[in-house]
Amino acid sequence: MREYIEKIKEVEISLSKELGEFNLFGLLEREDIIDKWDILVSLTLSKDKNHNKQKNSIIKKLHEELIKNLPNSIFFKFSRIVFLEPSNPFVLNINMLANVQHGDIEIKDSTINNLRIKHAYIISSKRE
Repeated sequence: MREYIEKIKEVEISLSKELGEFNLFGLLEREDIIDKWDILVSLTLSKDKNHNKQKNSIIKKLHEELIKNLPNSIFFKFSRIVFLEPSNPFVLNINMLANVQHGDIEIKDSTINNLRIKHAYIISSKRE
């Protein structure tokens, strides 16, 4: 996955210009699923719009950008895109551990909020 982090960062930078800064944007390989990665995103949503529609729109845009910018062999390593609210305890704990914007902090063999993490790349993480 390391060789594609720069491409994924480009996607994150492009989307952050369009949608606003991410509270969390990262890739996570859990211990319980071999060679599959979750894409975690957290973003403050507009208060005057339907939150479910906003989440779905963000996930759709991210999905489209990843398809456009990554080879199928890497794209199929992603198991899901997970949208987390900025107030989610997992997001808050990552924000305390990593303060980065458009970078790539690597985490290995850790437990956060009782979730065993085999490997993770945190591309953006900021406290609200």
